[in-house]
Amino acid sequence: MNHTSVAPSTHIRRSLELLSDPTGHQFEIRAPKPLNGEPILVKQFNRSQIDAAVLEVISADDHGAYRGLYCTLNPVQNVKGKAASDLDVVCRRWMLIDCDPVRPAESSAKEAEHQAALDRCTAIRAWLTDQGWPSPVVADSGNGGHLLYRLDLPNTQETTGLIRGCLQSLKVRFSDAVVVVDTAVSNPSRITKLYGTVSRKGSNTEDRPWRRSLLIDVPDLPIPVPVEKLQQLKDSTVEDTKSSPASSVPPASQKTPADLSDADLFTKASAASNGATFLGLWSGQHTGDDSAADLALCNLLAFWTGNNAEQMDRMFRQSRLIRDKWDVIHDSGNRRTYGQMTIDRAIAGCREPYSAKKPDPDEGQQFPVFFLSLVFNGSIND
Repeated sequence: MNHTSVAPSTHIRRSLELLSDPTGHQFEIRAPKPLNGEPILVKQFNRSQIDAAVLEVISADDHGAYRGLYCTLNPVQNVKGKAASDLDVVCRRWMLIDCDPVRPAESSAKEAEHQAALDRCTAIRAWLTDQGWPSPVVADSGNGGHLLYRLDLPNTQETTGLIRGCLQSLKVRFSDAVVVVDTAVSNPSRITKLYGTVSRKGSNTEDRPWRRSLLIDVPDLPIPVPVEKLQQLKDSTVEDTKSSPASSVPPASQKTPADLSDADLFTKASAASNGATFLGLWSGQHTGDDSAADLALCNLLAFWTGNNAEQMDRMFRQSRLIRDKWDVIHDSGNRRTYGQMTIDRAIAGCREPYSAKKPDPDEGQQFPVFFLSLVFNGSIND
């Protein structure tokens, strides 16, 4: 497809055709950040309803009331009245590689920054092709570059870990002070820019203009990446860091694992003596500073996960505290996001994390399964 001569509606339709599920499950359109007091947009469709979805997206985009319009990468179950969570994802169909230019928070990219991110996508695509990977969907997000690689994997914690490991390996190889490979896009309910719509981040200025996202290249038949190729890429991160002086220190995600599933962790945390505090933070109810609330929830997650950074990040994204700031780089020297810095701070302060081998601390009555489902499905992951 020649993206420079195609109408936005064609990009939108093609995007939804790529991201919709042929077996009939739902895809979800979201606009989580209204500009002018409009309500958050969350609507589900299936492939037979693409015509209606296209009209919905065009109307919302033309209205200009949202900072951006997005679509779920993976098929989701039919969820009424709320955004789908990681637990609602049916399977893993796409891996997103997001090349994001380093720039001030809440701003659009300058043209040089924008082009640098697109060029980095080209370099990653060429390198992965040399590794035997199939052709990806290539897209312009409006501020950076996207590669979407087809997958055919179940929605499991193992799959999420595999994808996260691949992104971490690419970050090590291709991130620098100009462009960063975002490693925070590995969770199942992740949304991606709905290509063909305008990215309205920050003020629309001559130096940092709003741009329309576009599909650049779409293979005729996207081929799933073989699992062994994904594993090789993930494992290459370990090989690349073996000679590092810091390699003798295990990453935070490997420290004193508590061996609790997300659902079990939620049940235990909410049933503990400070369970009301946990539930309040989880549901976004606090009266103080937002950053202080973020750290407070991460302190609790650090304890219950056994200082497992990956699980802490995954759990936090399911809470009502999640917002765009979580994925914004705040430590430009080490290219750490606000979320990574908050998690690291919580882990550093948790000297005696929970262990499954010890009696549960002050644990009371557990919440019934239906209540657990309501809380887990009540968040918007953006």
